[in-house]
Amino acid sequence: MWNHIVVTFNSGTLDIYVNGIAQGLSVPILPSSLAHNDGTLDIGYFEGLGRNFFGNIDEVSIFNSELSASDVTAIYGTGVPNDISSLSPLSWWRFEEISGLTAIDSGTGGNDGVLDNTVVRSTDVPT
Repeated sequence: MWNHIVVTFNSGTLDIYVNGIAQGLSVPILPSSLAHNDGTLDIGYFEGLGRNFFGNIDEVSIFNSELSASDVTAIYGTGVPNDISSLSPLSWWRFEEISGLTAIDSGTGGNDGVLDNTVVRSTDVPT
């Protein structure tokens, strides 16, 4: 079973969408703006707890502006990942474009990712 999850951030509030539907969970966080960070972004691993995510992750993207509800609906589409290049993601790792242990960034930021040795490729695609 696949789920499409989107988290948006605006003025100190996180909004969560699952499968294109707003969950009504507006979570206030501090600070009210995000700081620039040159640190490592781990996808599927939480270093603070030393825990891996057990499951499949695909189509991870980061935007430098908040997505609207209609943007989220367009991305989710019919449950099969849509092409999001028209929304100009800053980073977009599709994970179909991998060279060795490098996940190619299809976004505008040129932030290729490094896969660790525990990554297992799957051809399981949502239908």
